[in-house]
Amino acid sequence: MTATSSPIAATAAAALLRRAIAAHNFSAADRTLVDAVTRITTSDSDVPADALEEPASTGDARYDTLLATSYAFALLQRHLTPAPWMLAAPAVDSEWLWDGDTEATTAFRDFIRDRTPKLFLDKNILLRERDLYAP
Repeated sequence: MTATSSPIAATAAAALLRRAIAAHNFSAADRTLVDAVTRITTSDSDVPADALEEPASTGDARYDTLLATSYAFALLQRHLTPAPWMLAAPAVDSEWLWDGDTEATTAFRDFIRDRTPKLFLDKNILLRERDLYAP
């Protein structure tokens, strides 16, 4: 893998998510999350400890859990230990298909569920691993 740029601090990512969510710009929120995960997983440098500090809420409980779980997943991909707050994030109240929840058919939900990493399934979030990375 080639380094793209330095990791985005979880606090900075949460602030960007909070602004996008407040503006109901969920595509911007999703791009922010993908950029943050991609930077962690493709960086050749160490992830600074301050980049892993627990952030304030994004203003949406689903995105709070998604952010925490995504950071944990990215760190685990690098064989690093996630911060406790990342793993302690509560599961989403009901199953949430990230990026397409309202228009998804049952068959599509099943398809994505079968491809969702266990870490996310345990949090009631459906997504494919590849959806977390920038193309």
